[in-house]
Amino acid sequence: MPEAAFGFSKFTKAFNLIRFDEPRKLTVNELVRLAPACNPEKTIILAGYHELTGELFLWGLVDVGWRPSVIVTRLVELRIRAFGPGELKITLHGRVQCSYKDGRLSFPERGLIHSGCIYDFFKETSLLLCREVKAATGRQQEDTITLERDFRSTGYLFALQEIIERMQQLQHGGCILIVPEAASYQSGPQTTVKYRCQDDTVWNYLCGRSILHDQFQKEDVESGLRDALDALVRLTAVDGAVLMTRKFELLGFGTVVQLPPAVGYKVFRCHDRHAAQATEIPVESFGTRHRSAFEFCYRSAPSVAIVASQDGDIKVVTRVGDHVFFWENTVFDYSAEG
Repeated sequence: MPEAAFGFSKFTKAFNLIRFDEPRKLTVNELVRLAPACNPEKTIILAGYHELTGELFLWGLVDVGWRPSVIVTRLVELRIRAFGPGELKITLHGRVQCSYKDGRLSFPERGLIHSGCIYDFFKETSLLLCREVKAATGRQQEDTITLERDFRSTGYLFALQEIIERMQQLQHGGCILIVPEAASYQSGPQTTVKYRCQDDTVWNYLCGRSILHDQFQKEDVESGLRDALDALVRLTAVDGAVLMTRKFELLGFGTVVQLPPAVGYKVFRCHDRHAAQATEIPVESFGTRHRSAFEFCYRSAPSVAIVASQDGDIKVVTRVGDHVFFWENTVFDYSAEG
């Protein structure tokens, strides 16, 4: 039964599958016993779910060699992975359900990128990715609500989240200005782009990854996507901001936003995803990078800015109504919200 459920019959010859004669109840002690025999980089402990008793059980091990990411994506529905001491991540069908780090449990899909004002800006583009992939694979398109929960749409949002996390990890400071698609975006007189370009590599990789879902070629696309995201984030180290569209199309970098002598808006720090609870912060208390992001979002709405400080602090900025609002990295996870 487990082989049929996970599709292992096709891979028993290519990979070293060790199936237990008798299933073992999944317990901490059993995992501790098996751990010494497992290479964390290429060994998967296989578990199943008994529908009648509701119990989890262990039924085998598989050594997937040098291609663990491909096999895991294709065969394993629920995966728990340890990345280091006190750091775990749980995924279901390739989608991150929750993570545990530094004694804190977070739920990504309850975060800023997946709901609220910031999500409203990116929603249509995430659905666009889903529709393009479905059209390319000849599959029927569902209603909008169904598309929002599709792994293709959420994959787009996780790519955006990965950009933010990489900016934090670099700790060199920087800014990304995100605007609607290139065809509808018109650069204003307050913005000067030193290095203009037009590159849609990330979007193409995102589409390709979804089209090749559950296929071995996906590994190459995943690798290309990681490299493309890394190259995009590293451009933030150049003086000025990176300018891109919601489709991750790079329009230029080294972007400078002209600051007026006086602003006609207020700036608020948000305490919830929908900007219903916010505290006004004087514009003068911010540096040039943050003020440029505020000015751009105010003058070029709809738009979103991602601003990173050298200490790794992240702010996500957008205009709501007549004023500018920002969210800090400390509230990306809203697990405590009802």
